[in-house]
Parts: sequence; C-alpha cells; structure tokens
Amino acid sequence: MKTIMNYFSAFLLLVVLSSCKQGDITLDQFVATAVPFEKQQVLIDSNSFSLMIPKGWTWENDQEICDGKKFVLFITAFMIGDAHTDLISIQKVKSQSNSNDLKTEYEHLLAVSKKNSHGLKLVESGKTDVLSDPAYFFHIKSDTGTYGEMEAITFILKSEEQGFYYHLIAGASQTEKLMKNMSMMIHSLKTFKIRRKSFILKRF
Repeated sequence: MKTIMNYFSAFLLLVVLSSCKQGDITLDQFVATAVPFEKQQVLIDSNSFSLMIPKGWTWENDQEICDGKKFVLFITAFMIGDAHTDLISIQKVKSQSNSNDLKTEYEHLLAVSKKNSHGLKLVESGKTDVLSDPAYFFHIKSDTGTYGEMEAITFILKSEEQGFYYHLIAGASQTEKLMKNMSMMIHSLKTFKIRRKSFILKRF
C-alpha cells in the first residue's frame, strides 16, 4: 500500500504539458455527473479539516511519511478492487515556491512539471471554483493506452497555516468505471472544509 501512496505523493510533479484531446473526460464533466453514494466522515486528532469519503473505504493517517516541517499531513483513503485502485489523498505541505500566494504556488508547480513528464500528460489545469475555497488544479493521466493505468486530479489550496498548502488528490484507474469512480471521489473532495480559527497559524 505504501508504494501506491508514494506514487500519488509524487504524482503532482510528474506531468507533461498537452492539450485536452477528444475522448478525455474533463473535471467539469466529472463534477456534472452526480453519483449517489453513502458517505463516512474522516476524523483526525488535529481537527484541522472535515471530509466525507465513500462508506466502506479504508483510510489511514500516515504520520510516518511526514517530517513535521515540509510534510505535515498525509491522509489516504482507498478502495482496491480486482482490476482497479481508487484513492483519495489529503496532503498538507510547505510551499515549494516559498510564497503564501496561491497563484504563485500553482505556477511554480506547473513550471517544475515541465521538467518531469515521465510518460504522463496534463489533460487540463487552471483555476477552479469546484471546492468551497479558492483552488487551482492539475488533471493528469497516463497516456499509454494500457487498461487500468492511473488518472488523477489534484487540487491545490491554501491551508489554515501560513506558508502551507493542501493538496487534495483523487486518483482512479482508467477502466470502464472511470467516470463513476472519479465523479464519486470529486464529489467527496467537494465536502472538504478547512476549520479555520480566528487567526492564521504560523510555524516557527
């Protein structure tokens, strides 16, 4: 399972710039597809956010991956089937652009991605109002045509702590159930709510 999680933690940076081709399913299409499903709540000790995931999914708080400085949160929820793996990951990471500006962080990650294609393509990216907070997103997929390979959508948004960002990732296998499974995960991520206090936390 750790191999899968490590794959997704790096997935954001492994993109190749490309235009959306005919046949690619867009974020807007996933959002427009309402898939009814039962939900369960993810609860963590820090109580910094709330999130609903599909009922029956396994979720883990992988503290051993975090160093407490650059990587402070790694929550993974997943469902592994016979021919597919679907996964939601919530990560809280230190700004990689040393900025507290969301657009600057997004543009920095996009620039870094140009150097790390590794056989993946960027279907689409940009600003989005899908979540309750301002966010940018990357929509990435393997373009080999191999059945069951991964497709992922990553949202980037500011956290409650200055200089740190949340990365919300939904990853689904490219099977005949891609539309249903990815739509379900995107609608799960739409329930993500940051529990802000009356001040912005600063890490010293």
